[in-house]
Amino acid sequence: MASRIGYLSLYLSIIVLVIVRPTLAANCTKTGPCSCDMDDGSGTIDLSALAGASAPAFNGEATKWPDHNWQYSYNPCTPFDMQSCLSVAACQVSSDGIGESYDIGYHDSVVFSMEGRDVTITYNAYDRQRHTTVKLVCSSRTVFTVDGEDPNAMVSYVSEVCSIRIRCNVHRYLVYILHQFCLKFTEFWLTEFCRIVHVPGDIYRY
Repeated sequence: MASRIGYLSLYLSIIVLVIVRPTLAANCTKTGPCSCDMDDGSGTIDLSALAGASAPAFNGEATKWPDHNWQYSYNPCTPFDMQSCLSVAACQVSSDGIGESYDIGYHDSVVFSMEGRDVTITYNAYDRQRHTTVKLVCSSRTVFTVDGEDPNAMVSYVSEVCSIRIRCNVHRYLVYILHQFCLKFTEFWLTEFCRIVHVPGDIYRY
């Protein structure tokens, strides 16, 4: 099978681990192979919840294109080996499982940048003949689709893992609001009760 040096764009849709303000950050400063901090202080991107231990988090997905000759694997935080791909973040493998395979990005080359309101992660291959772009977009559904190797290719990943963290944050905030409401309601109820039955006011003070 003939080798074709191409540009592979991987677009990753993922819920950000923190609730960020709707302000546009100028940059996201790298803090690790799969994390960065917004330079305006609006939040942190951390993909460590997607770190595959014994295998890539996204493994061997075929393309949706008519040409189904390739499969793609991606692990955002830790290196993995697959055929001739050694210690990589992303690997392109022929669909027959015995043909060609290409390193399409390694972690040490990672660069975080902003594209509008979205964070984009770029990886270079060791030989720098291929590179992979991962675009982070908030979503609450888990989806993995691959369009393939092409200047306008798109691979979509969506993970629900991080949305749990956001829901927990919201939950804690709602609990706090309800707690404050209950305190106020209890204080009001006791005040009215004591007023009606003429109980000294200090009995319900706290």
